[in-house]
Amino acid sequence: MRKTLLTVITVLLSLLISPIAYAEDLPVSVNRISFKDRAAFEEPAEAALSCQEPESDLPDNDGSAENDIGSAEDVYTNPAMDEYYSTDDIAYDPTGDELYSLIPQDRKRPSGFTADMWKELRLINAQRHKAGEEPLAGLNELQKIAAVRAGEIKKLFSHTRPDGSDCFSAFNIPYMVAGENIAIGYSSVADAMDAWMHSPGHKANILYHDFTHVGIGINGKHYSQNFATPWDTSCSIFIRPDQRIIKKKGKISSLGIVVMLKDGYGYSYLPLEDYMCTGYDNTTEGLYDVTISIRGCTATFPLIVSANGKNITIDELPETDPDKDAYTAVMATGQTLSPESYISPSINAAKYSITMGKQNITFSKKAKITARKAGYAIITVYEKENYIYRAASRYLIKIENPKFKVKSLSLNAGDTENIMSYLGGTEELEPSSFTSSRPAVATVDPETGVITGIKKGTAKITVLFDNGEKTVKRSITVKVKN
Repeated sequence: MRKTLLTVITVLLSLLISPIAYAEDLPVSVNRISFKDRAAFEEPAEAALSCQEPESDLPDNDGSAENDIGSAEDVYTNPAMDEYYSTDDIAYDPTGDELYSLIPQDRKRPSGFTADMWKELRLINAQRHKAGEEPLAGLNELQKIAAVRAGEIKKLFSHTRPDGSDCFSAFNIPYMVAGENIAIGYSSVADAMDAWMHSPGHKANILYHDFTHVGIGINGKHYSQNFATPWDTSCSIFIRPDQRIIKKKGKISSLGIVVMLKDGYGYSYLPLEDYMCTGYDNTTEGLYDVTISIRGCTATFPLIVSANGKNITIDELPETDPDKDAYTAVMATGQTLSPESYISPSINAAKYSITMGKQNITFSKKAKITARKAGYAIITVYEKENYIYRAASRYLIKIENPKFKVKSLSLNAGDTENIMSYLGGTEELEPSSFTSSRPAVATVDPETGVITGIKKGTAKITVLFDNGEKTVKRSITVKVKN
């Protein structure tokens, strides 16, 4: 007998301390469940509060009992919400910077949402996505309602409020349909959500097709979810117009983007998830226009998928300026060329790369070129905007290596010879001048390179190539005979 009594007491105690949840079925009755034994589910025989209040019970704008659903232009209001839902507020439609100032920056939450509340909203929408339903948006006024209800269930854990009225009397906003889930005793929003999703009644609320908005109340271990749908559900989507980047195989959700949604309730918010987005491939590096789709509304934003998660380089030149892809200089080996000599001052250069001919030049961090070997080199110059290095211009450098075909040449006094006939390795490179080490033995025309023998002896004739930054020389020995 004593053993049996102890067993009964133990069972009763376990039921008392077990977390419980309480919700409205849609559209039938109240359900109570002990989550210590989640298989136990009891539905009272009598019907209780419905989560869907009949339209005929809704007061019209003057508070009478007549039904007045209203239109998009004549939005239903009630006296308690006249200030919040004034005609001016409904019609208010900021644009430009004013509108985007209403949207939190990435990785920031809207006011009225704690980290746990924002997490719970993500959990709710993840479950709705699995069920093929549209996500819910967090509404500031529903947040206030849920906060009131989370505090009230500390006094009375019921859909009946401490003053004896039903839970829907807390909804001081117009709604087409509304609902509530409550729970106590759970140590985290994840545990509360898990319990609700194991209860058919609560799960039905969370996944209900017609709900569009939710308020989330958390007061210690007391939780409330308050759902509602406005009469006007037509919507628009806004996000901050920022350039964003993810690493290959990364997730858009990691960016912490906040979506602002506008409908009959004005402005509400929800976290952007990958399953809301199309038009990109996170396995392929590139620049994408991502489309967000929520409740039939769409918006786009630019997204970069980058191998390093820091930036991306776009090599295609702007179609509007094709002439920039052309020769810019012919250099002799050994010459140097500074960036201001070949990059247009209209270009705000942020990055340079050698896209061809790396073996032919040395390229310093400051974009100074030193010609090393005959051939070609292509230098691409990039401008940067946010995370994008975009090709702004491209320069083709031709490098020639002028050298004499012979080490020396002979001529008689009084004879002439054009030294350029002995110089090879040049097609476009033009000498800047010619000099003679012994003009008394042999002279050279400084412009044409024509040598004239004067008297017996030896002289060194030098060809100079000067590009304004560095002069390189090539020399040949001239022997003059009698």
